Amino acid sequence: MIGPDDVLGPGRRDAAGLLVSWLLRRLFWPLLWFGAIVVVLTGVADDPDRVRPELTSVAGLEALLRSPTTLLLVAAPAVRLASTVLSLVLAMPLAARLQREADRALQRGPWHPLPWIDRWRLTRGLQRVRWTSAVRRRARQRLGRTGARVLVADLVLLVTGIVMVPVAVAVLASELG
Repeated sequence: MIGPDDVLGPGRRDAAGLLVSWLLRRLFWPLLWFGAIVVVLTGVADDPDRVRPELTSVAGLEALLRSPTTLLLVAAPAVRLASTVLSLVLAMPLAARLQREADRALQRGPWHPLPWIDRWRLTRGLQRVRWTSAVRRRARQRLGRTGARVLVADLVLLVTGIVMVPVAVAVLASELG
C-alpha cells in the first residue's frame, strides 16, 4: 500500500512545490470565468475589430499581446499549463528513483528504451497520485502554519470557481442575449 509520505519528497520543499502546482491548477476556473465576464462586459466580443485587429507591424502585435483582454484570455490556459509542467517536473525525481530500482531488478542498462517510456508513465501516474486529497493534506501538515493558509487559499479558489459559473452565465445571457 502506498501512503502519502511515499510519494512526497523529504522535507518541506517538495510539499511546497506540490501545493503551489495544485493552487495554480485550482486557479484555472476562476481565471477562465473572470476572463469571460470581462471580455463580455468590455464589449470586446461585440466588436470584431477589437477581437481581430489589423496587425501590420511589430508594434501592433506588441499592443495586442499587452492588452488586458488578451492577457485575461491567455491567463487561464497558461496557468493550467504551468501547473501541469511544474507537477510533472516535481514528480520526475521520484519516478526516476522507482524506475532505477525496477531496472536493477530486471537487469536492464540505463540506455534501454523501455525505461524511458516507463518513467514517463510513472511520472504521469505520480502526478495524479500526488494531487489526491490525502497527499495534499500531508504536504500541508509538513508546511505547518503555511499549510493552513494554503488550505484557506484552496477553499477560496474552489468556492470562487463555483460561484463564478452562475455569475458568468448571467452576464453572458444578459449581454449577449
